[in-house]
Amino acid sequence: MTIQFPDLQADPDDRIWVTMRNPKLVPIDDLRAGRESVTLNAAGEPEDMGAATSAGYAILVRLIVGWHVYDATTMPELNAAGEDVSTPALLPQAPVTMDTVAKLPMVILNRLMEELSAVNPQATPASQEATGTPS
Repeated sequence: MTIQFPDLQADPDDRIWVTMRNPKLVPIDDLRAGRESVTLNAAGEPEDMGAATSAGYAILVRLIVGWHVYDATTMPELNAAGEDVSTPALLPQAPVTMDTVAKLPMVILNRLMEELSAVNPQATPASQEATGTPS
């Protein structure tokens, strides 16, 4: 599945996109990569946000097939008038690694995680109690 990000395009001919395996069609283990290192508190939230972020990146590494995305960590170069005169750097196509996933713009990471959450919603102790689902 390819997700387009037209709001991130400065030039209509320079499409920003990410192609990932459809989360509905992958084995469950591919959606759980790295989760064993994430401990949840009583509210069902990660105790260590760094470990949770790394686990999320590990899942995305298994799912992302390719992209045309600019490195969000690149600092802009400004001229004397304060205008951005830098040349944006594209992220390399392959291999997709945790380091390159970490360089994706936040809006893209959020959208990819929405796709994962739609398929694999995380049950918290509170939601399990409300629905009567066992933990």
